[in-house]
Amino acid sequence: GDWSSDVCSSDLLYCFRGGDRSRIACQWLHDEGVSVPRVLGGYKALRQHLLKTYEALPSLMLVSGKTGSGKTAFLSHFAHAIDLEAHANHRGSAFGGHLSPQPSQINFENHTAVSFLKLQASPEVLLEDEGRLIGRISLPLPLQEKMKASPILLIEEPAAERAERIYQEYVVEQWGHYQAYFDVEPDVQFRHYLLSAIDAIRKRLGGAAHQRIRQQIIEADDHHCRTGSLDLHRQWVTALLVDYYDPMYDYQMTKKTERIKARDTRRGLVEWYTHELEKQS
Repeated sequence: GDWSSDVCSSDLLYCFRGGDRSRIACQWLHDEGVSVPRVLGGYKALRQHLLKTYEALPSLMLVSGKTGSGKTAFLSHFAHAIDLEAHANHRGSAFGGHLSPQPSQINFENHTAVSFLKLQASPEVLLEDEGRLIGRISLPLPLQEKMKASPILLIEEPAAERAERIYQEYVVEQWGHYQAYFDVEPDVQFRHYLLSAIDAIRKRLGGAAHQRIRQQIIEADDHHCRTGSLDLHRQWVTALLVDYYDPMYDYQMTKKTERIKARDTRRGLVEWYTHELEKQS
């Protein structure tokens, strides 16, 4: 068959050190009329080149805000933004895991480095203000250090709007994913996801708050199984923001106050930052 038609025009060919195997394979393909670029030095050289990207990072502008503020939505407005949580396949919180697994640490580092290379002509790059870890993925140390000294755009949204956004993302959308993914008892798997996530932060919540919110999750899930309505989940989502995420964020921001360059609602900050970019161009 015409196996050459399966080769994509954007494919690259390499072996670990870029030696004879990749050279011979390229020659075979060339003889069949297929031209595929070869990475000189192989994967080892490519990996070293990508790691060097983290030693020469551009200026960064961080987007911060309490849980549910719409930081990812803010990034989507601008071409010079990198969504680290998308690269890590995780939304960065106890409830932020997806049904599909996170990439390997090396793949995350490589893909993120490529994103920085694509934006090397930009005067600055927008990133969400992340911690050291996104799920089990660790941000490269040079990137962590650069982020710790970078200016911040602070999104400020009312608690009710943030709670509704979290409810939609972590409950409504996630339930839809579980329904589509599991052929048998998606409700059982969904409850396991919710309870495992709240149990993962038991120590940081404190025993009393953990038990109260855990019981609210069980009651909301029971109500969902009986009636088909997810509405009762709003109760524990709001409690989690008030008892856990907001106090934790307030404490973290006490260390970053001097770095805040502007603060407003998400829509207000989009307009302000767009105007700043226009002034610079």
